[in-house]
Amino acid sequence: AIAALCQYHHHHHRGVWPGHRSWRTSGSSSGSGSGSGSPGGLGVAAATHTSPPLPPSVMNLQHFGGGLPSSEGVSDIPILLEHLLAGSVEERRRAVFALRAFVTEHPEQQVVVTEAGAITPLILMLREETPSLREEAARALWSLVRTHKEVNLSNQKAIADAGAIAPLVHLLSDEASRVRVVAAAVLNDLATDNSANQVAVARAGAINPLIALLKDEEAPALVMAAGLLKSLAASNGVPHDAAVVLALGDAVAPLVALLQADTLLAQEQAASTLGAFAAYSPEMQASIARAGAIPPLVERLRGDMMQGTAALALRNLAANSHNNQNAIVQAGAIPALVKLLEDGMPGVREEAARALWKLASRNRDHQAIVLETGAAVPLVALLEGSDHAEASLALLNIARLE
Repeated sequence: AIAALCQYHHHHHRGVWPGHRSWRTSGSSSGSGSGSGSPGGLGVAAATHTSPPLPPSVMNLQHFGGGLPSSEGVSDIPILLEHLLAGSVEERRRAVFALRAFVTEHPEQQVVVTEAGAITPLILMLREETPSLREEAARALWSLVRTHKEVNLSNQKAIADAGAIAPLVHLLSDEASRVRVVAAAVLNDLATDNSANQVAVARAGAINPLIALLKDEEAPALVMAAGLLKSLAASNGVPHDAAVVLALGDAVAPLVALLQADTLLAQEQAASTLGAFAAYSPEMQASIARAGAIPPLVERLRGDMMQGTAALALRNLAANSHNNQNAIVQAGAIPALVKLLEDGMPGVREEAARALWKLASRNRDHQAIVLETGAAVPLVALLEGSDHAEASLALLNIARLE
């Protein structure tokens, strides 16, 4: 498809991207600048000339299937970029879809496509009034920032520096649910292990729409929103930004409320996110406990699902916090955790041992309770399995009891 576009470009068109001198923004003096499918006043570029229609090879694309363009098509990317903001809505949608498909199939070409000038027109498309265009533009940016296995750090920085974060945060409240989910996914990858982008996302106002997404009944929205919130709570060893601290603090009460949600998925995502928040700072630990998170988390240890997630959250809440240790023990966590050592799945047993380790740390009363509850025998049994490290640490804490 891209080769056909290139051939059509050579025979019928002389426009070239980058430079895009053929475009004007909606704020220019030459008029309102509202092109087809572009709301006025939002800075979306509009064409001052009419681009030729896409060739039949692209107009007939419903999906690429096994016929994705080869990596040799990278030299033909400029013609696709020129069509992103010109022509009909359908032509532009097909152009951005073709670009996204190419990058998805050939992730090794991400930086090449970025250097060809793809980021700016894709960011402009995020403000289109046609939902399918907004979604495709966000998906294309996602394909540029992530390979199948990892985040492309070069493009992560380039996309953020080009101004993508603010419009993506705006899309978290989009009328179309698919757009909201994809926007959260892109922001999550932009924020992963990048403290500057984490600050930018929080300051752009992402927290409140993310909390709203957590209340969404659709699984993709829940998972993506929780993932982004956890990325924002990853400190990466750098000093905490005041704006991020404030924004995350505002999210605690709604997250604790979600522990009582009607769906198990919402409860688990809330518990997982609170666990990440608890590791953020001692102040966040105290805030989560004050908001009432401990009793429902302990109750989940006794359920049939999400025991490991609840144990991890309680472990992070207990770490180096005498007050939280006491509250967790008083809520009945130790007998439930000891039972998980015996009956839980392997990953759950590991989290239970870690939680007991934190509860018994530097606390002789808790060490005695753990011993009296019968934790020593299952912990010794775990020494023979893959969970031996956590079992050893828990036993060491118990052994400090004189």
